[in-house]
Amino acid sequence: MSLRLRTPATIVTVVALALPACGSGDAGATDAVENVGRVSSALYSLPPAPVPFTPQPCQDAGQCDAVDTAIRAMSAKYKLPRWFYYAVVNRESTFDPNSWTNYNGLIGLGLTQLTESTHTGVPYPMNLLSPNPVTDPADPSYLDYQQWLYDKGVDYFCNSSQIPAAQRVCNWIDMRNVTPLSTQNDWSDPVKNLDRYSSAYAAPAYNLFRTRYPGESATTTLRRVAYYWRYGIFEEGFPNYDPSDYLPGEYGYDQYASDYRSAVEAQDGVWNGLVAIPQSTFTWMFYGDYQGKDMWHSTDSNGGVVAGGGYSLRTGYLQTTHRFGNGPNSVKVTAYGGTAGGVAPIMRVVVGDQTLGSVQVTGTSSSETGYFFYYSPSTPTTQPIRVVFDNGGAVGTQIRSLTVMSVMAWRQ
Repeated sequence: MSLRLRTPATIVTVVALALPACGSGDAGATDAVENVGRVSSALYSLPPAPVPFTPQPCQDAGQCDAVDTAIRAMSAKYKLPRWFYYAVVNRESTFDPNSWTNYNGLIGLGLTQLTESTHTGVPYPMNLLSPNPVTDPADPSYLDYQQWLYDKGVDYFCNSSQIPAAQRVCNWIDMRNVTPLSTQNDWSDPVKNLDRYSSAYAAPAYNLFRTRYPGESATTTLRRVAYYWRYGIFEEGFPNYDPSDYLPGEYGYDQYASDYRSAVEAQDGVWNGLVAIPQSTFTWMFYGDYQGKDMWHSTDSNGGVVAGGGYSLRTGYLQTTHRFGNGPNSVKVTAYGGTAGGVAPIMRVVVGDQTLGSVQVTGTSSSETGYFFYYSPSTPTTQPIRVVFDNGGAVGTQIRSLTVMSVMAWRQ
């Protein structure tokens, strides 16, 4: 995170030749990309071959190739859109992996300007040798681990009376999901810098903010992720408090996001707003992400596929199958509805033969909402997840509907 002045960015261009996989002389980035799925290989895979897009010209073509390859790898791994990475990296470092700044003693390093041992610690944050929870006050690592939890607001976002109960999130981040760094100089490696930024902040923060600020669009939440990276997760002034003009202006995040978004979406498609939910390396096998359009629908659903990958029901249900881990599991259904006669749709979620809950869906197509349910089998089990629309109907010309954008499930 940095306040140093930026040089003007060149407008996005689409070029005829595809970028090479990595710049010459950057073996570290190549090795890191080849091993991008090492921690959670059950979920992640390498990105497809680069398509003909470059964010801006660069004097060192090999360096820019390595940065672009790293961004593609991280976008595939964490499901954050490429245009978001381009915008943040341009705002923070103008695509220079060796960039570093000193602002009032706060050192920012690399593409995303990683700061302090909270983000630059080797091998783990706070320079801890292990990412496992430290609960024994006699342990030499206890104070450092507790400081990291405090800096991340883990207890605050779970238990604060200042946060409405429905918007509290417990354990929004787990150090066991933070990508380790091997040396103090890893910050200058494009892949390792972006991987640490994504795992120690961006991906879990996005999911935290989606719950903390329900009803806002996914792109607004991404804008919030960029803002809080600059000002800290406890700053409540978004977006008006911005003394360094991080968001607005010719060289701000907003302009860069606008520049890159259309070019990226022309190649990658429109981002669906779903970001990988971090889980420990022992529970990735129990993670599932299912778009509404891909779920089986009952023959009486009378609905259809909607933009963004969802499926709209007039009645009936959608169903998918998921492998649950033993113990607590979360099921998140992202949905919105259409009212009839002033009555909103009611959605019921069933796993196997157990009803997890029933809710009134009040969100609209412009403010879809994530609804959380919980399931706790004693042993790992494969079960159907059914999303049931219980009160379909019409009042005059108004048709009550339930649109399911996605179902996500994971072991806590």
